[in-house]
Amino acid sequence: MFKFIRSQISALILASLAFPGVAVAQGCIQRIDDATGIYRDGSFAQQVRFITTYFSQISERDIYNSKGGRLSTYRQILQQDRANVNRFGLRDYVNMSDGETDANGNLVEWKMWDDTDDFFTTPQRRALLTTMPLIFNCNDQGRPDDHENSADFLFWTRAMAKGQVPGTLMLMVIPLPQGGYGFHFSFVG
Repeated sequence: MFKFIRSQISALILASLAFPGVAVAQGCIQRIDDATGIYRDGSFAQQVRFITTYFSQISERDIYNSKGGRLSTYRQILQQDRANVNRFGLRDYVNMSDGETDANGNLVEWKMWDDTDDFFTTPQRRALLTTMPLIFNCNDQGRPDDHENSADFLFWTRAMAKGQVPGTLMLMVIPLPQGGYGFHFSFVG
């Protein structure tokens, strides 16, 4: 038993060295809808109501900070996106379509704008994006279906760092049962 506990503590220490300042989350989220989900961590499961859910477009302006410096991590870019939307009122959009056409055969399109949110409204709250745990979806066994070092995750976050995200990002802030917040995001489209 002590050997198992030592190995778990060692794994957490190694993870904290690999990602300094970033909390390590063991749990995952099984979404029920855009407002609720079930947070799972091993045999523990609890229904949670998301603090906020929003859709965002990551654009060229989001990969530079307010002083013009290039940002290098997806967490910094998410933080800047929220500053652009909530502080500066700079909302990006993409043209969307579901393939439907109008009576004249023209493709029906609409603009999908950055959503505002009521959580990342202060510099202190936006700074949480650099340290709060990232929560992945649960797989069929109730475990995280991905991790921050997977090829798929790195592909998307590197595309984000280049401002080349095709589609929309959906982000949810999740209250953690042990206190504090985590966040989950996925690419839509």
